[in-house]
Amino acid sequence: MADDFKIAQPEQYQRLFLKDDIRPDGRAVTGCREVKIHVNTVSSALGSAMVCYGSTRVIAGIKGKFAEPTINNPNSGFLIPNVILPMTCNTKYKPGFPSDKGIAMSNKLETLLTDATDLMELCLIPGKVAWVLYLDVVCINDDGNVMDAAVLALSAALNNTWLPATKIIEE
Repeated sequence: MADDFKIAQPEQYQRLFLKDDIRPDGRAVTGCREVKIHVNTVSSALGSAMVCYGSTRVIAGIKGKFAEPTINNPNSGFLIPNVILPMTCNTKYKPGFPSDKGIAMSNKLETLLTDATDLMELCLIPGKVAWVLYLDVVCINDDGNVMDAAVLALSAALNNTWLPATKIIEE
């Protein structure tokens, strides 16, 4: 019954709680969600983390491969984030192609992480070989603040990423 009211009348639903200075989940209006970060949660990834942000759950995994640097940045590697918001994490998402929200979040993460990361450290041979890191973020449960959880998960995963030793043999 409460779920029907929440869907049919979202503003009135929120007002019922706000008049008592509480949120629907019982927290004070100024209260924060509990945050838990678990690192190295995906054994097949170069780095990974799971973030529990209240009831929101996000897993980030990082894979890497060699690629030619871009013409505009021949001394840098690059990051490619991909946010996946499956229907199983919240019924507001549809199955099939990536959602507009997932694409927008991926673009925001790329801007944020590119500005906060020294991409030159990912370059092995300027103009020839650099690391490209694929940053996958999968939302397991969306109960709000998915972007915050994604940033935390990727930050933790990047901090625990170990790239394989690489030997450069010049010919």
